[in-house]
Amino acid sequence: MPMRIEITDTVSQKLRDLNESTILQARQEMVQQIAQDVLANTAQRNPVDTGRSRSGWEAAAEQVSGTSTGVTHSSGMGGSSGEGTATSASDRTTSLVTAANNVPYITHLEYGTSRMAPFSMLRESLAGVLGRIRSMFHLS
Repeated sequence: MPMRIEITDTVSQKLRDLNESTILQARQEMVQQIAQDVLANTAQRNPVDTGRSRSGWEAAAEQVSGTSTGVTHSSGMGGSSGEGTATSASDRTTSLVTAANNVPYITHLEYGTSRMAPFSMLRESLAGVLGRIRSMFHLS
């Protein structure tokens, strides 16, 4: 009595297919959502005099979300800015969002000067989201 055992590995191909589409898309969406949250939180923490630097963060957030209207933002007393930029890229191993506020004095607001305390908007926003990411993945 002959016996034949054959194992067909359909699960591995299905996992590869899932990795190629669903997981990659989910990772990209997660990175973009985190970037949007950081930028929105940074904009809220940003001090407002003319609104120019806050508008830079808001413009970058819109570019990340894909809702950028191309309209220059303005708030407050005459500040206007198209000075926030963001780009995103994704491949098989990495999803990346890069955002910048190109207002000339943004570094002074973030880190302070000899006559002004730092506002630490971006650093505090990043620290807050880092805690959320750690809890999502149970990292210590």
